[in-house]
Amino acid sequence: MKRKRWIRGLVAVLLVLMSGVVMAQAEGPGDSPASKKKPKTQQERAAQKDKQKKLNEAKKIDKMLHKRAKKIQSKETRKMMKKSKRKSKRIVEKRRDPFYIRWFRNRRH
Repeated sequence: MKRKRWIRGLVAVLLVLMSGVVMAQAEGPGDSPASKKKPKTQQERAAQKDKQKKLNEAKKIDKMLHKRAKKIQSKETRKMMKKSKRKSKRIVEKRRDPFYIRWFRNRRH
């Protein structure tokens, strides 16, 4: 019984607190003067455009470098694959069959 009362009391307190929070959010910060935006001057706009241009150029350079590195890497990978293919080909050509296979092949039963 005591536990039920305690839980009901807790729920009632939480409901009161939550309604206060909801009311505060409904009003919103629209009345505060800090939320108003200042109009930008031409100098600020020009500075922002320059900054954006620099960022775009940096992105282009990074992209080109990444592409070049990727190309070099794939070139090296292809070289390695060719070498390993040649090596495996040589190994297959030089490999001898086991003795019993050669014996049966030569005997021709």
